[in-house]
Amino acid sequence: METFGFRLHVPTLMIHGDEDPLFNMGHAVDLKNTIPYCELIIKKGMGHAIPDSLFSSLVKDISDFIAKTE
Repeated sequence: METFGFRLHVPTLMIHGDEDPLFNMGHAVDLKNTIPYCELIIKKGMGHAIPDSLFSSLVKDISDFIAKTE
């Protein structure tokens, strides 16, 4: 995993659910730490799939990230 992250040299947004049954928080943090310029957003109550109730919140998170990196 370490070599993967070091190949990315662009602003990267990672969104992770705190209730993800497939990849725990440790995996998310480890991956984030291998990618330079990576921002990690933790979504409370989100699992591995994106629930409809978080859709507008995620759109805002992504839009805000894009605005910061332009």
